[in-house]
Amino acid sequence: MMNRSWALAPALLPLLLLGACSTDSILEVPDPDVVAVPVFQDPSNLQAVRAGVLREVARAFAGEQNGEGGQIIVSGTFADELYHSGTFTDRQEVDARATSLTNGSNTTAFFWLQRARNHAEQAAELFSASDLAGSDGHAEVLALAGFTYVVAGENYCSGVPFSTIPIEGEAQWGSPRTTEEIFGLAEARFEAALALSPSDEVMHMAALGRARALLDRGRFDEAAQAVAGIPTGFVYRVNYSAGVVDTYNGVWNLVNAERRWSAAGDEGTNGLPFLSWGDPRTPTIFTGPGFDNSVGHHAQGAYQRPESDMALATGIEARLIEAEAALQADDRATFFARHTALRAGAGLPPLTDAGQSRDALVDLHFAERAAWLWLTSHRLGDLRRLVRQYARAPQTVYPIGPTELGSARGDHLALPVPFTETNNPNYTTAACDPTGA
Repeated sequence: MMNRSWALAPALLPLLLLGACSTDSILEVPDPDVVAVPVFQDPSNLQAVRAGVLREVARAFAGEQNGEGGQIIVSGTFADELYHSGTFTDRQEVDARATSLTNGSNTTAFFWLQRARNHAEQAAELFSASDLAGSDGHAEVLALAGFTYVVAGENYCSGVPFSTIPIEGEAQWGSPRTTEEIFGLAEARFEAALALSPSDEVMHMAALGRARALLDRGRFDEAAQAVAGIPTGFVYRVNYSAGVVDTYNGVWNLVNAERRWSAAGDEGTNGLPFLSWGDPRTPTIFTGPGFDNSVGHHAQGAYQRPESDMALATGIEARLIEAEAALQADDRATFFARHTALRAGAGLPPLTDAGQSRDALVDLHFAERAAWLWLTSHRLGDLRRLVRQYARAPQTVYPIGPTELGSARGDHLALPVPFTETNNPNYTTAACDPTGA
């Protein structure tokens, strides 16, 4: 010990001399994890702020860093796209539609979604106060905020609060908002983005988001009008990276690499036959046992690599919205034309009008949506719409039979707001009823 102390003495000498001048200055160093407000507000750093928003949105939808795969996995597990192929209790609860308020998986996914929303709205505020007000970046972050509201409205119960952490000052606590109000908040963000007349890419992305919110509100004609000029081949992608695990596409990693979740088919009696369809839009393959050998596992092919991107908004979805508006208007010719044109692009046979009943056409349309929008956090919102807009009984729409591990299903139709939100003085758990569509 004596020898080691003397060996360190030369290295310590400069610090001791510095300390003789100021005994406090050695400890006065900036916090490396906190960006100073002036730096954050510097207009020259706005592109870095925008990049941060893109990162948060990527994490909220399919991020690996949150350990739960984001909204794609949590909503897909709640619906019929995925099942939990391990034995973690919290994940089983989501699979069984009996998610407790203290469920860790749901709490994590909800947190990262709210974080992405707040970052996007902070960024929009900074853009609006800078020389880049009205730019593409400004419109883009507004639209991305809109998508976080859309997903909150589709996946969570009516009664979600939206608090704000401003750039400076105290937190501004939000009050519970109904599902209709949430979609209205989304629509307002998309309209604000469109009012800035952005480039085609951002304009199409924002228009698709607005149409999605309108569809969720049952305003079918307006939704179809909003997407009329969007090319079918348009795609706005959320990017992931193979650089480090934290930036992986979490759906690939947690489903394919780690086998903690599995692609599902015919789940709980009512689930669509994703595994047996043999459909190029929903590729799966049996890979053996799941994470802890408890159940079988099927890999998904929507995201085949850690750097696989996610399609947040597509021209395909635009045509699906037009098809549903045609269905609502009893325009069978347009309904079949839209679907057949999309299928032709994927090498699939056409859909034909064989005099099917309206209910049969609804089934057909939502099955097509499920295939085209597989594992993009649309399916739970569609199940809720079948109940809310098409008067389907929940027990005919949601998985109702036992889970893969044999657990009984609950009666939730949406994910609950986590218990942690009770820290918000404006919120009580009574505001959220997860059994309502």
